[in-house]
Amino acid sequence: MPRRVDPVILRTVLLAVLVAGCAAPPTAVVPSASATPEATASVVPPSSAPPTASPVPVPSPGTRAFAGAGLETYAVGKLSGEIALVIRPVTPKPPDTTTSYRELWAVPLDGRPPVLAVIFRTPAVGSTIDTNSLERQLSPDGRRVVLSVGIGEIEVAAQLELIDLETGRVTPLTPGSGLAFEDTFPAWSPDGKLVAFIRWAHRGPSDLRDIYVVGADGQGVRPIRPATGRGDFIRLYGWLADSQHVAFDPINFQHSELAVVDLNGAEAGRLRERLNTGQSAGQAVTFRSRTPTLAAASVDSPFTPSTYDLFVADEVSAPTRIVASVTADPISGVLGIAAPRWDPSGSNALLYRLVGVSSTTVVLDLDTGTSLQVGSRVKASAWSQDGQRIVTIEEHPSTAADTLYVWTRDGRLLRESIGLPGDPLVYRLTDLAIRAY
Repeated sequence: MPRRVDPVILRTVLLAVLVAGCAAPPTAVVPSASATPEATASVVPPSSAPPTASPVPVPSPGTRAFAGAGLETYAVGKLSGEIALVIRPVTPKPPDTTTSYRELWAVPLDGRPPVLAVIFRTPAVGSTIDTNSLERQLSPDGRRVVLSVGIGEIEVAAQLELIDLETGRVTPLTPGSGLAFEDTFPAWSPDGKLVAFIRWAHRGPSDLRDIYVVGADGQGVRPIRPATGRGDFIRLYGWLADSQHVAFDPINFQHSELAVVDLNGAEAGRLRERLNTGQSAGQAVTFRSRTPTLAAASVDSPFTPSTYDLFVADEVSAPTRIVASVTADPISGVLGIAAPRWDPSGSNALLYRLVGVSSTTVVLDLDTGTSLQVGSRVKASAWSQDGQRIVTIEEHPSTAADTLYVWTRDGRLLRESIGLPGDPLVYRLTDLAIRAY
């Protein structure tokens, strides 16, 4: 007589076989034909295996997500190696069709599959270019991020949510604000103790904006600069390196100024250069602890700019020194200078972007005055934390998906076409930050 098989065991075995059959090998990165022999040697060997789609994410136990709320988080797991954190816009989830959603992904630069970390609704706030910026909002160790999220089922307000990337756990940073306030433009202090942000009344005028700070543990929320009157469409650039001063944009326009306030509310300097803060320009100013302290991109006219400068200064109110300059030229495709970044390793070098049809990244050595162009059709770029590599977001061709490229600081290509799953026609990356774990 045949032996009877336990149906529970049978279902378990069949499920295990099905899961194993669906697994795909890791994605291999094929080097570009433009890579030098030295760069190619460090790239993962080519493979004929098809690209691996990212696993379907599962909501983490710590998520605050619920239908229509505007926020879902996923446990990324233990962060290790060098990771590019990127944001891309996505189609709103039904029935929400009027607001904009974003996805935050963790993309390992060593060939491991990318992992979805957060889906969130970006706040729809007046006179705002973009309220979220990863470089400004990551904790110093890169394991947590504070986001301004449009929360709500029917009426939506911007609230600050602290997200642990490894576990997906969500902690409201300013609990109880609810529909009372719009909390936007968060910035984590370099020492990790405070988060600065912009606040205004949810049902009040958005041009009366206050600067607040709150402890990274959610304690001690307080204003440090109340709105001065009508027309305060301010936004934050971030913190100075001393964690005692907050830099902000007192105008919030495409060509803005720079002002600094200390934690007691006293203005500690103002720079009246016209900074290039347009929609595609990224962060216009960068700070560090050594001199020159700041670097920024500026324009010569608030209405019809033609000359773009990159300048440095020892402090906010000190005289500026131009270190690079371009004239907008539609024929060559160069339309300006944007998004400077100091070398995090401490060298006297800057990374900035030449904006336009032929957009590229430039590495400028201030000590020697020499410069090097890296990449093409570059939409964003960032240093690795040790300053030895540069990561760019590029599109080749213009109808293709944005992908990541990794370069040495002397311009050799190490890895190319590190991408995410998605429709190339709608897939665009809007933000980039690099961290090592």
